[in-house]
Amino acid sequence: MDDFYITLPSSVKSDQFDNTSSRWVTRLPQVLYLEKEKYLVAATDVIYPYSFVNVSKELNYWVHFNDREPVHVTFPTAQYSNIDDVLNVLNGKPRATRKRKRDTQAILDDHMTVLKEGAKSAKKEAELKANFLKDSVTIGREAAAAAKVAKEAGQAAITANVNIQKEAAQAATTPAPPVTPAPPVTPAPPPTTPAPPPPPPSSTPAPPPTTPAPPPPPPSSTPAPPPPPSSTPAPPPPPSSISAPLTPGQYLTAHKQVLDGQITPFVNVVEGRTQRMEDIAKLHGDIAKSQAEAVQLGKDYEAACQAVLDGSENAIKDLEKVRAKMNIKVVQHGNDYLHFDKKNDRIHIKFRSDDILFIEFEQSCAYFLGFHDTIVKESRVAPHNLDLFGNVSTLYLYCDIVDPIIVGDQKNQLLTVIPCKGKYGEMIHHTIPYPRYLPIRSNTVDSIKVELLSEFAEPIHFHWGSSILVLHFKKIR
Repeated sequence: MDDFYITLPSSVKSDQFDNTSSRWVTRLPQVLYLEKEKYLVAATDVIYPYSFVNVSKELNYWVHFNDREPVHVTFPTAQYSNIDDVLNVLNGKPRATRKRKRDTQAILDDHMTVLKEGAKSAKKEAELKANFLKDSVTIGREAAAAAKVAKEAGQAAITANVNIQKEAAQAATTPAPPVTPAPPVTPAPPPTTPAPPPPPPSSTPAPPPTTPAPPPPPPSSTPAPPPPPSSTPAPPPPPSSISAPLTPGQYLTAHKQVLDGQITPFVNVVEGRTQRMEDIAKLHGDIAKSQAEAVQLGKDYEAACQAVLDGSENAIKDLEKVRAKMNIKVVQHGNDYLHFDKKNDRIHIKFRSDDILFIEFEQSCAYFLGFHDTIVKESRVAPHNLDLFGNVSTLYLYCDIVDPIIVGDQKNQLLTVIPCKGKYGEMIHHTIPYPRYLPIRSNTVDSIKVELLSEFAEPIHFHWGSSILVLHFKKIR
């Protein structure tokens, strides 16, 4: 295979990668089998949309003071067409102010403000210590009260135990009274018919009987039937007033129920107070720890600021680490502390207060405003003009099929560098006049990854449109 071209549009679909106009992967329809010792590759044409803004992400800077915490100022994302647009945003909503030197009274007022703030801090610390001592006394009193309640609960449990044992012993030694049976029911006798009275005696004597009277009948051997039972049942015997003695299991159960009923309320009170005392102690510990950390953080911040002023090595990195731990106020503009204007079409920054130590710019923010140093210690004019291209004044084109080369202090797969041109809203077609051919990395190529990054190694934020790259593979003769 001799020389050939491959066109890679960012609009292709990929199942394994989310393609964008600044980063995309193209899966080739066929695998390229090449001898890497015999082939070189270079970019010949690049097409991209000018749809990125010159401030594609929020920029930041910090104002550091002598005697208070720094202030974090943000610079919004937008497309800025000239230096006046940038100045209006930097100054927020500017108000008319009288420019004059600070007189002696103003300086004294500032010192008085510092002293008053110090007095307030000392007073607050004294109140905190007093509250801590007061709470400590309260904790001691509550502990004594809890001990008293626990002692009363134990005494009540002992008394209940003794009473239960006395009742059980009395029930076991007292005999049960005999049960009197109910009297038997006597059946009522059957009703009898009275015999008729004898007739009155006659005046004429009766003649003597000639026939003798028959003898009386013999007694019957069959007994008389018993009388019918009464329909009224006999009343039950009265219940005994003394219960049977308790078994050991019943005694233990009753004993436990009494103890639980009398001790549980006291135990709940003691546990609640104990938990409250533990919470109070933990709160005081957390407050003391936070105060110690805040004091140490303040010392570290002062040391980092002094190191920046002295120009020490790695001072800016140390300041960034300390600043990241602080809770810093964020504002939309620094008009209360700084004033921005232009001199010779460059940004001029002026400190509004002598209390400002220095300004710390984010690297991309300093670059956009024309400062090559991220630390500005005094009022001054930027050494460079405003970069209206922002952080995308140059496109860095990377491709994963080339061998890494040295770029600055590192090695990466940089294919070429493309200068930005044109106006916002245009499609830019850049043809590389002198392609730079680089050795390929592998003998087989089945996919190619392309990246368009800024000089800060950040993806270009295209708002619309797609990008196209044309590669030329040249065989070494």
